[in-house]
Amino acid sequence: MNKQLFRIMHLLGSLHLLTIAAAAAASETVANDTQDVLITDMINWLRANGSFINDKLQIRRIDPDDPTSPRGIFALESLEEGETVCNIPWELMITPSENLDSYLELPESERLDCGTINAVIKEISKSESDMTPYGKYLLSQPRAYTVGFWSEEGQKLFWEMTADEKLPPIWIEDLLEEWEEYCDGDGENDNHVHAVMLVKTRADYQYLVPFYDMMNHNNGKTNVAHKYDPYKGDPIDKTGYEMVTSKPILAGEELFNSYNHCSICQHYYDWFGTPEMFLHFGFVEGYPQRWLFDFARVKFDLDWKDGDEGTCKASLYCFELYLYTTTNLADFDAMISMFRRSCCKLSCTSIEEGHGLAKEGA
Repeated sequence: MNKQLFRIMHLLGSLHLLTIAAAAAASETVANDTQDVLITDMINWLRANGSFINDKLQIRRIDPDDPTSPRGIFALESLEEGETVCNIPWELMITPSENLDSYLELPESERLDCGTINAVIKEISKSESDMTPYGKYLLSQPRAYTVGFWSEEGQKLFWEMTADEKLPPIWIEDLLEEWEEYCDGDGENDNHVHAVMLVKTRADYQYLVPFYDMMNHNNGKTNVAHKYDPYKGDPIDKTGYEMVTSKPILAGEELFNSYNHCSICQHYYDWFGTPEMFLHFGFVEGYPQRWLFDFARVKFDLDWKDGDEGTCKASLYCFELYLYTTTNLADFDAMISMFRRSCCKLSCTSIEEGHGLAKEGA
């Protein structure tokens, strides 16, 4: 079992290298100055057509001195808690229907990814004069940078690294195969495949929302929240897609969303961890991380403490282990001891029972 955990941690480092290599290769296809123009045009188009985007924000490189650094959304001035970040009207989003009522009347397949993917295909297939600035921005994005869209050789290497899917993430080919099977997709059309990846990596539920989808992920620094609640049936086609700050944000700080622990992400909480983030979004998230092994009814959170955030070098790690069982936790003393031995820099361990997943025995 020690060897298994070592392989998991080794996999993290290897995935970092693969992600960097894939991103570097993809970035060569798009000139930086072209991206800046496309983003500026999109923001101007959004504001000219009824969107609210807070004037205290800017989109810039995370490292302004590095032209290859990823972009993020930053505060130019301090923002108070509850301040509106953006509100994007329904008609500027890419959705599978003209309004929420007609969306609810769609066949189930169209209410899932199929309808949204078809809407993206329609948008990025338009002529340049008819395509919206958001469509042009999406069309310009790097291609095939998530593992489900890698080449056959790249996926074989990934399977080798994960012991033929014995380690997560698994079923990496499902993202594309499900679209081909259930949506009657054309896997030979590059633009259609690109549309599938755009929806898998950028959509929030069935919606692609311009500007909002440029917020980066960090579960340790999340400072924005959704204003609307789909679980309450909020009429987003009438109110718009609104985000607000969830805490005060200082000038110069980046705005961070959570892709799996957000205020409307309840359905992700107990099955969408760090490996699934890599599968769907193409990056290995920083700490805190969550690893889930459903076959063993175990998950654990991994965080680091007392380190240099700039270099991500930690002197202490914090490890939280969750065991999903209704039996006496004393039965798992041996497993807990193993985890303690395996994490040589472990600083704290806590255990919870039945945290959100099924209650049957392990």
